[in-house]
Amino acid sequence: MSTQKIIKVGAFRELSPGECRILFLRHEEHTNDITSTEGLQRLFRLGQTCQNAGLTVESAYSSPADRCLTAVLAVKCGMGCAKYTQIDRRLAPMEFSEPERVTELKKEATKAGMSVHEYVFHLIETDTDFKSEMFMKRGEEGARALSEIASEHAGESVLVGSHSATKMEVTIATLKGDPHLNNVPPIKTGQIVELILKLDDATELKVELVECNYLSIA
Repeated sequence: MSTQKIIKVGAFRELSPGECRILFLRHEEHTNDITSTEGLQRLFRLGQTCQNAGLTVESAYSSPADRCLTAVLAVKCGMGCAKYTQIDRRLAPMEFSEPERVTELKKEATKAGMSVHEYVFHLIETDTDFKSEMFMKRGEEGARALSEIASEHAGESVLVGSHSATKMEVTIATLKGDPHLNNVPPIKTGQIVELILKLDDATELKVELVECNYLSIA
């Protein structure tokens, strides 16, 4: 079950042995992959709010997309974190691997009078083939990436930047073991979802999703 949590002092518990806190970050609004000054300022304030609440990170990962890497760096600056950011292509948007398909989706979304984000969610709920594609490919890919990160950073908090619609929600649903998005609310731009993963089997990279909290600034 996903819950809402305000970022404040005392809101974040200590991790149990074998647990990893993933701060799953969606990038801000952008134009041609460039984040606005206002968006960067919001991300910086988000990082500051996390730091003031006692929440810091030991490592960071990002999709290779500029809008995502910029978001991770802005939040890290707000947190006062100087760790290097590692790039993981498994966190990338669909346009990296299937640019023509994304162009088609944008046209279909416009025709349907929806945003691409809304249209992708609509297809996942109504188109069996598209749903299978998202979960079997992108959801499992994202879950595998987060499982590996959790196994390497047990006992730590890690910032991970990615993309909504075709990556983050289906990744969370896959970790939940639920092939639907009914229990995974849409992630807003510039929002962090706190995922606490517990490594059950290091050899098989089996993890349990212990908590899923959508964070917000009071």
